[in-house]
Amino acid sequence: MVRCPSCGTENPDMALFCHRCGSALTAVPPAYAAPPAQPQPAPQSSARARTWIVVGIVIAIVVVFGAVVGYMFYTQPRIEIVDAAAVMYDDGEVRFTVTVENTGHSKGSATIKCEITWESTGASYSGERDITLDPGERNTFTVSVWAPASYWYDDSDTWECWIED
Repeated sequence: MVRCPSCGTENPDMALFCHRCGSALTAVPPAYAAPPAQPQPAPQSSARARTWIVVGIVIAIVVVFGAVVGYMFYTQPRIEIVDAAAVMYDDGEVRFTVTVENTGHSKGSATIKCEITWESTGASYSGERDITLDPGERNTFTVSVWAPASYWYDDSDTWECWIED
């Protein structure tokens, strides 16, 4: 039996309203009760979803940046000296024979620079030559340096050649 909260009259368990005063009864009869609530999965927080989106964007940026840098490095010409020798002639010319190679993947231009220094006087003379090489090309160039004929090259003198882009 269900007691009416307004007038205190006893009503059958199935009654929704008091049969004396008509007030709604607080207890809902079992036959009309709602089914028990099913446990619902917890909704995924939007903060966690945003974190994964940010992580995905950062990874994408790193991959794109790496691809761009890799492509730029891959396509750059790389001109390197393979061999060099120097010969001095009676008229004061020092002729450098320089073999260079482009190990890069694109055509490249550079300047071969050579210098000789006489240790006895400290005098230094240099020369240069502009070159252009296709990818994979190897070629030999001469660079002439003119010094006074009175200087003669010996083992104490130093020389070097290098590439400037």
